[in-house]
Amino acid sequence: MKLSLPLAFAIAPALLFATADSAQSQTTVTLQATMDNTLYQSSTGSNSNGAGATGFTGANAGGSIRRYLVSFDVAATIPAGATIVGAQIDFNCTQVPPGSSPDTYGSHRMLADWGEGASSGSGSGGPSAAGDATWVHSFFPSTNWPSGMQGGDFFATPSATVAINSTGLFSLDDVGLQAEVQAMLDSPASDFGWMIKAA
Repeated sequence: MKLSLPLAFAIAPALLFATADSAQSQTTVTLQATMDNTLYQSSTGSNSNGAGATGFTGANAGGSIRRYLVSFDVAATIPAGATIVGAQIDFNCTQVPPGSSPDTYGSHRMLADWGEGASSGSGSGGPSAAGDATWVHSFFPSTNWPSGMQGGDFFATPSATVAINSTGLFSLDDVGLQAEVQAMLDSPASDFGWMIKAA
C-alpha cells in the first residue's frame, strides 16, 4: 500500500504504530494498512484509485481536491481490553509541488464504511470500479455516502495534523489519534479508518 499527498505528495507505506498497555506491560504494535483509496473531486464519482500504487491528497494545479482514505484492522492485532497509550500514522511523502509553502494535513476519522475496488491511476485516478469509494459513493456505483454529502463522511475536526512542504518521512501523532485507536479497538464495528486531507 502506498499513499501520496497530491500533485503534491506521494506517500509510501503508511503504517500505524500503537502502544498498548495491558497487564502492566507495554507493547509496540505496527499495523500495515488493510485498505486505501483516493477520492477525486467530481460530481459523478467517475474516478477512483483503489488498486493504484500511490494515493493522493490535497489539490492539483487546477484546484481539484483529492482526499486519501486509509484503514487498519486494529482489533485483529491488538488484544481486546488493551489500553492504547500512544498512536501515530507514519508515511513517506515522495512528491510536493515545487516551491510550495507548508500546508497542513489532518487525519479525520471516517464515520461510514467505504470500499477499495480495482481502479488504478495516478494524479487523476482511473475509471471507478465496482466497490470503489469515490467523491460521490462509499461503494461505486450504487451506494452513496450516507450523509448525502459528497467527498466522504468524516469528523470535521482532525485528530492529528502535520505541516508538509518537502519530501521525506512524516507522522500524524496526537492524543486525539490515540483516543480514536482506543475507540476502534473497543468498538471494532465503528472502525472505518481515516481520511487524510488538507486543512
